[in-house]
Amino acid sequence: MSDQSLTPESPLPLRPKVRLRERFSWFWEYYKWYALLALSLVAVLVLSTLQLCSRVSYDYTVLYAGPQYLGFEAKNTVAASFAEMARGGGDTAPSVELRVCHILTNEQAQQGGYSASYLQDQLSLFDNEIKVGDALILLLAPALFERIQAGSGALMPVSLYLPSGDVTVRFYEEDNPYAVYLSGTSFGTLPGLSELPDDTLLCLRTPVSLGTLFRQKKAEENHARYEQLFADLLAWQPTEED
Repeated sequence: MSDQSLTPESPLPLRPKVRLRERFSWFWEYYKWYALLALSLVAVLVLSTLQLCSRVSYDYTVLYAGPQYLGFEAKNTVAASFAEMARGGGDTAPSVELRVCHILTNEQAQQGGYSASYLQDQLSLFDNEIKVGDALILLLAPALFERIQAGSGALMPVSLYLPSGDVTVRFYEEDNPYAVYLSGTSFGTLPGLSELPDDTLLCLRTPVSLGTLFRQKKAEENHARYEQLFADLLAWQPTEED
């Protein structure tokens, strides 16, 4: 046996150092799609969290859908009138959000220079609000009221909330209890509301179904608040101070 075989084993040769760039190239070649998917999920999670944190919560949400264009100041004025009614006898007025769907007839659109795509986008926005939106008090042009009526059970009968006494309202149709003319109420004379078209209709949606029993109960409790406000709108009469 040679002397070389009697010597201790030589240590294993060291692995050559791999540059960081080479490691990244290897990782990217084999795990590129996994990394992109993970980054996409993280981005969606971060954006969703930011939206939830920055989203403003309102006490009441009202939807106006019709031909009247409402700018920033006009929207705030209408919302303030609703907020004042929702205040009741409290010191602080609740927050009210007014959402607007600017929907015109074809003739109105041509006169105003609006494109067909603009009209379609606004109409799609309206349909989406009615299906899944959280605005329960509605101010509608008659044609849009008819559009909702095509789907049964979407609106509450206004007759359930009529006040007793001498207060009167004008129904859209004698045999249709689901809408009254805003201009036929004293509430319709308040700032912002009096500027809306005379044929604007005031309606109340049915509770929005949210699926689970717990959510359904919350929806019913929320709807009860809107019912009280809706009844107050119909019953309101100006005083000497107003």
